[in-house]
Amino acid sequence: MTELRPEHFRQLYADLRKVKNQKTGKPLSEHTVEGVHATLCTILSDAMEGGFLNHNPAWRTYRYTGRKTEKKIADPETLQKIISALEEESLKHEAYFKLII
Repeated sequence: MTELRPEHFRQLYADLRKVKNQKTGKPLSEHTVEGVHATLCTILSDAMEGGFLNHNPAWRTYRYTGRKTEKKIADPETLQKIISALEEESLKHEAYFKLII
């Protein structure tokens, strides 16, 4: 266990992304790969607490490789409607929502 290195985990995750799901024939989902990473981190953290390891070699080895989605934002007309509606609310709520808009 002490010979485990971050590159071992990175390679494992890359290999898992190539594995086909036996039921669907599609590649394993990113959620599955993330679950494997979470499980390994938990096991290795327990090994650290038990004194078997000095550090967790799986930490900071997982990067989500899914597609980035474009964030949806309100158009100017919708924002103006929200601001107008907030003007009828308390000053506290109005200020809060104007800050986040």
